[in-house]
Amino acid sequence: MTRATAMVLAGLSAATLAACGSSGSKTVSKAQIISKGDAICSRLNATAPTLPKSLNPTTATPAQLKSLAPALTKTSQIISSEVSQVGALGTPSSDATLFKQILAEGRTSATDFQAAAAAAAKGDRAGFLSAFARLQAVPSHGKQFGFHSCDVQ
Repeated sequence: MTRATAMVLAGLSAATLAACGSSGSKTVSKAQIISKGDAICSRLNATAPTLPKSLNPTTATPAQLKSLAPALTKTSQIISSEVSQVGALGTPSSDATLFKQILAEGRTSATDFQAAAAAAAKGDRAGFLSAFARLQAVPSHGKQFGFHSCDVQ
């Protein structure tokens, strides 16, 4: 596996898992949100696409980049779904600010994955790498909150 491919795979996992977080109108115990959130993330992460391990995005041809677009789009959809479903659980009784931050990170990741997918679909390596760099810059606070399946750190 090339280093760039490993970075793409790590970015997919980290961004997907960072998505577990939101805020709803009801207050719920933090433990309950962690338990139910991890179950949601585990279920949805199992549907995440895999990328070819031999593909190096920094040297990929436009056709190879185009082949990534469906997986990137699917990942964006998974992240959005995780944010929505975990967010519907409510607001945690503690660490609500961190929980909201995790939600924001998830939304940012979903947007950046969609931008990467759009660039890949056009065979636009510069646009793809730009979106991927933004993905790499999105922090992941899921483990800090207490999630296990909603974080990879």
